[in-house]
Amino acid sequence: MIQAKELCRDFSDPVSDARSRLLSIFKSPGNKQSYRAIDRISFVVPDGSVLGIVGRNGAGKSTLLKILGGLIQPTSGELMLPNQVQSLLNLSLGLHQELTGNENLIFQAVLLGMSLKDAKKTLPEMQKICGLEEVDLRRPVKHYSDGMRLRIAFAASIVQKAELWLVDEVLGVGDASFFQFSLNCLMNKVLKGMTLIAASHDLNLLSKICTHILWLERGEQVAFGDCPVQILEQYANFVRSELDRKFEGLLA
Repeated sequence: MIQAKELCRDFSDPVSDARSRLLSIFKSPGNKQSYRAIDRISFVVPDGSVLGIVGRNGAGKSTLLKILGGLIQPTSGELMLPNQVQSLLNLSLGLHQELTGNENLIFQAVLLGMSLKDAKKTLPEMQKICGLEEVDLRRPVKHYSDGMRLRIAFAASIVQKAELWLVDEVLGVGDASFFQFSLNCLMNKVLKGMTLIAASHDLNLLSKICTHILWLERGEQVAFGDCPVQILEQYANFVRSELDRKFEGLLA
C-alpha cells in the first residue's frame, strides 16, 4: 500500500536576474522568499493499482513524483512506500555517450541497483526489450537518435525489481509501436501485484489504465478517488472552462 498524508514541499524562489542577485547579497537568510509546490496532499493506493496524476503545468505533478521516488524530501507530512521503488523519470539521463548500446544496457542496469553479474546475465533480455539491431547495439550511444537512447534506458529500467513504478508522461519512449510495447510491460507488472503511479496529460489513456485519479491544481489537491472516468471528466471540463475564460479575456 502507498499512503501519503498531508504532504507539503516548499522551495525558495530562484534569483532570476543580475539586479536581484546583487540585492540578495544584502538580505538576511530569514528574508528569503519561498513558495509551496505541493500543499497537504493525501491519498491511499492499494497494491496492484494504477494511480494517474493530472493537473495543468505547474500543478505539482513532477514535484510529487520526485518525492515518491526519493529524489527530494517533503517539507512536512507523512509518506509510506514499499521498499523497492523504480523511477522512470528522465530515462536517458545516465547514458554514457562513448559506450556502446550493449555497454550502456549493463552500465545503466548496474546504476539502477542490479549487480554486475546479474546485469550481464540479463543482457539478452534487455536487448530483446529495446528492440534494436545488433549492429546498432555495438555502436556508441553518441550516434543514436533520441528514440534509440530512450529504448536503451527503458530496457535497463524495466528489468529492475520494484514494487512501485513511477512514470512521468506515459511514456516518452519513441514511436507508437514501442510506446504500446512499453505500456504493456508496465501493465503486466501491475497484473503481478505491482503498483504504477503515472502523471500525464493524456486523459484518454489514463481513463483506460487507471484505478485511481489524483487531480492537482496549483499544488493543491482538488480531487482523489477510485472513479477515474468521473474525475477525469470533471478535470477536462475545468480545463475547457479555463481556456474559454482566457479566450474571452483576449477578445474583451
